Amino acid sequence: MIATTGIAELAREVERALVVLPRRVTVVVHVKQDDGGPTLSACDVWVVRDGRSPIWSRHRELPAGIGLTMRQVEHAVLAAGHDFARTDLGLRGAWRKARANTYLLRLRRS
Repeated sequence: MIATTGIAELAREVERALVVLPRRVTVVVHVKQDDGGPTLSACDVWVVRDGRSPIWSRHRELPAGIGLTMRQVEHAVLAAGHDFARTDLGLRGAWRKARANTYLLRLRRS
């Protein structure tokens, strides 16, 4: 069963985080899973400003994402009216592993 209240709150947080950012920056959701399972212990929005050497910076925490799963984060991004990079079949988000239990999902802003 999907916890829709958590997804709805996360969708609002994602929208608030993205509305202030210029379109030219790359935006990713950065999550960290609990060591013992699929639930998240951290969830943030990061931005990458491209240039000679890209600059990564943490933009905003997404506390509503804590305790959810990566799939629920995908649902929240869609509910906020945005999209994300997908796997070759287009069924799931193309999460990139950054380090142990830490993943990035590149957003496509509408």
